[in-house]
Amino acid sequence: MPTCPTNTINDLLYKNTSWRIGLVVTAGCTLIACILSFKLLLNHWRNFNQPKIQIPQTRLIFMVPIYAIGSAITYYSPDLSVYMTLLTSCYEAFLIWNFFTLLTLYVSEVETELKAKLAQMERQRLPIFRCIEVSPGHPIFLAYCKAGVIQLVVVRLLLTVISLFAEWFGKFCESSSSPQFFHIYYQVFTTISLLIAMYALLTFYQTVHHEIKRAGTFSQFLAVKLAIFVQLLITIVVQLFVKTGKIVGNDIVTTNQYAILVTSVLICKEMLIVAIFHWWAFSATPFVITGSNTDTVKSFKSSLNFSD
Repeated sequence: MPTCPTNTINDLLYKNTSWRIGLVVTAGCTLIACILSFKLLLNHWRNFNQPKIQIPQTRLIFMVPIYAIGSAITYYSPDLSVYMTLLTSCYEAFLIWNFFTLLTLYVSEVETELKAKLAQMERQRLPIFRCIEVSPGHPIFLAYCKAGVIQLVVVRLLLTVISLFAEWFGKFCESSSSPQFFHIYYQVFTTISLLIAMYALLTFYQTVHHEIKRAGTFSQFLAVKLAIFVQLLITIVVQLFVKTGKIVGNDIVTTNQYAILVTSVLICKEMLIVAIFHWWAFSATPFVITGSNTDTVKSFKSSLNFSD
């Protein structure tokens, strides 16, 4: 029976010059990204004049600090990689649901009106599968899109709980692709679930993008899509480099730890770029009312009220 390699950190790692340079880069990117994101969030909370729209927007902006800080922690302590990955994975599902909610609100803030507008739309071909036509006005269309997105939240939460138990009992093993460990199943099911959710999101966006006619909507869609897929691409490419021997361990770090360090640095850099992009995609300017500011603390609590 295969055994999971130990993930114990060699104390020599913290004395290594290359690691220290990477720490400076990681910490710097994380700090700047968080400052930019919290400044943007503060702009929203001070001008929380359309809470229904701004609540999902602020939750999407929160993605940057969560991902960046999680990656920075992982860089400093690769042994915490499993827990940080599971945390960000859950939030990724949550933010995709919030973006879907945001798109529905752009069409109409009342669900009956949303369904009425969908009913007026012509039949369309599905993305990628162009041979299949659907009617946006059919009751199952909206239900399909909702189910396609919300299943990601359910699957991620369920897999996270199972993965935590597997990790505690030594059966997760992030560094192994053996079917003897749960990590390979976690990767397969989360990837399939993510693709289903993103396809449902793309289908709905393609349907309503003409109806929305809102400046910046495409940039918001692009921000969410790129942030998720670039991160997924980084993970896949790094793992490919591990498989092909281009990333190998040494006397200080194992191959898996080296891969974790590289991935963490790249994600922190990505989050800095995303934080800059968010200032354009999720600007608070459209919500500003000259001479009128909202209660920042109350707005902050509304963003974090997940009862919806």
